[in-house]
Amino acid sequence: MIWHIYLTGIAILVLAIIVNGLAQVAGITTWYGFISSIQTQGFIQATRNESILSIGFLFVLYPGILGMTGYFLVRWFLW
Repeated sequence: MIWHIYLTGIAILVLAIIVNGLAQVAGITTWYGFISSIQTQGFIQATRNESILSIGFLFVLYPGILGMTGYFLVRWFLW
């Protein structure tokens, strides 16, 4: 059981690194950049300064991709 949890975590981590790299290449803000903006500008101003694409990526696409990865890996491990 612990091995499955570990492997799921590794898979999510690897995918997160890949997705973050692709987002940076595409010019989409990642969580690291967004949190940095929040620290300097505050949450509301940082959010206003981001594109709709970046906001959609941060709050919908990115968690969805990582969540689906975990979901399908857990289903696969349980079968």
